[in-house]
Amino acid sequence: MQFFKSLSLKSWMLMCLRQPEQLAIGMDRWSVLFSIICWKLWTRRNMILFDADYVEKEDLLIASERYMAELGRGVDGQYAAGGRALSQYPLPTLWTCPDEGWFKLNVDAAVQPGVEVAAIGGVIRSSAGVWVFGFARNIGRCSVVNAELWAVHDGLIHAWRLGFRSLVLESDNMEVVKLLQSRTKCTRWSTLAVAIWRLLE
Repeated sequence: MQFFKSLSLKSWMLMCLRQPEQLAIGMDRWSVLFSIICWKLWTRRNMILFDADYVEKEDLLIASERYMAELGRGVDGQYAAGGRALSQYPLPTLWTCPDEGWFKLNVDAAVQPGVEVAAIGGVIRSSAGVWVFGFARNIGRCSVVNAELWAVHDGLIHAWRLGFRSLVLESDNMEVVKLLQSRTKCTRWSTLAVAIWRLLE
């Protein structure tokens, strides 16, 4: 117990992903299962937050183990002819610190299917990975891309207000990333995209 008390949440999560053997769990593919559990916690949190009719139908751990088993059968079956086992596949890229003296802004959005009620949020961390500022708000009805753009816009507004001009911006929505990088005119997103481009000037 003292071992776990000595770890920060970040250190514990990194150990579960990178060095599960140090936790003496004795379970094959624990890092994969741990990743699935984190993902399911996040998706269920969003469903509970945005769907008033949402009802838990399956225990989270049981659902995670079933998902991992299905994933394993699919991967092992597809790569059975000389391919790699699931445990040999690299984990998704982890968050990395920005360069010394820089800050990193990570933004995200969640949209409730059907009614398209959206919420956005973000966090700013220092070059040491220390949390500096976070924000979240409900933005009403809009599409996924529009919500992601609002997250970028609000994140930049907060960063500039706090004086963080040496900033790395990260979003997991490739459509938004390509749109902002290309500065291509798009009638559907033009007003919000232009507002973001002006912030980046």
